[in-house]
Amino acid sequence: MVSGTQHSCVHRFCRFGLTVYETTDEVEVKYDWKGPIRYIRVSTVPTKRTRAWASLDTTYKKHMPSGRLAIRAYCPYSGVDWEKRWFEKTIGEISQHFKTIVKTLEAAVPTIVTLCEEARKKAEAERERWEAEWREYKKREEERRQAEAPKESREQLIAIVQAWSFARSFETFFEDMQQRDSTLPAEQRDAILGRIAQARAMLGGTETLTHFQKWKSPSER
Repeated sequence: MVSGTQHSCVHRFCRFGLTVYETTDEVEVKYDWKGPIRYIRVSTVPTKRTRAWASLDTTYKKHMPSGRLAIRAYCPYSGVDWEKRWFEKTIGEISQHFKTIVKTLEAAVPTIVTLCEEARKKAEAERERWEAEWREYKKREEERRQAEAPKESREQLIAIVQAWSFARSFETFFEDMQQRDSTLPAEQRDAILGRIAQARAMLGGTETLTHFQKWKSPSER
């Protein structure tokens, strides 16, 4: 078996993954309410001292550990679907497969290299497709923003003028309050002037340039 870096897939550097696991058999089982293992094979249930009602116990089909091992060899490279499996027919014979496994993996290197190259080209094509779609999306978004910019700019300008006009109408009211305030005692005048200042601040004032500077033209959007 040839080993090497996981991210390279040239002829002299090819890596395989190996998994050793226990296989299962689908067998008939019974549920043991008292035993440490709930499901037991029917074939292992003691026949002596069987109670009369035992024959009525429900049996099930269930996968149970077989005691036999298997080896799975696979390609760990992204986008490459390749694997081989070897199974024990009798317990303990897995070591007899080692030479066959090594020869199979060595012979598979050219195939893995070809599959890796195909996967690389496929991934590259997918990346280029995704980038093209992203560029098209950005182009559409930019066109949409450019199309909506004049409308949004106009709506903002109208809103600014309306807000200024609204504040200006209140300014007339404040000016009238100040004139009337001059006839009040000094302590009352100060209180009224303070409230007028707070009201003006809440409305944003009537300074034309201050309001206009908030506006964004279509080219600024």
